Amino acid sequence: MKIVSRIEKKLTMNGAYLLIPITKNINEQVDELRTDKEYSISITEQKKKRTLEANSYAWVLCQAIAEKVGASKEEVYQRVIKDMGNFTVLPIKTEAIKRFEEIWQAHGIGWLTEDLGECRRTQGYHNIAAYHGSSIYDTKEMSRLIEGLIDLANELHIDVTSEQERDLLIKEWGAKK
Repeated sequence: MKIVSRIEKKLTMNGAYLLIPITKNINEQVDELRTDKEYSISITEQKKKRTLEANSYAWVLCQAIAEKVGASKEEVYQRVIKDMGNFTVLPIKTEAIKRFEEIWQAHGIGWLTEDLGECRRTQGYHNIAAYHGSSIYDTKEMSRLIEGLIDLANELHIDVTSEQERDLLIKEWGAKK
């Protein structure tokens, strides 16, 4: 492994290289790498995070809808997560479903599960839809969630922001991280 020090670290491996931004402790971290160990590097797409204003607005909408329909804001949020949110279908062993649901749902209010029934090809397993809470949503996903809340609010004749205010809020998501 060859490391060059400048504004960035250039890490060369098998003819390919990565430019790694220098952090405060990068030199210490590099010095701690052992030659008798193997290391892996994970590269993930950096996504824009939503702003606290967007999150607050979603909860204001949940509260307004909850008051209109006689539910809690958490119940409204969970309904919209299931209607609009992201989920992953996972095959879970039948006897492990209850424990999996406990662990998954412990992540937060929006981390829900839904048993979709037995797996057709794998006996003893059920397909579980595991919904992801909005705490990990990117701008596009949060925008979709808020649009769903706005649509629901409009159906219930609840006054919500104008399109201009909503567009400004969405633009702010892109500007802040």
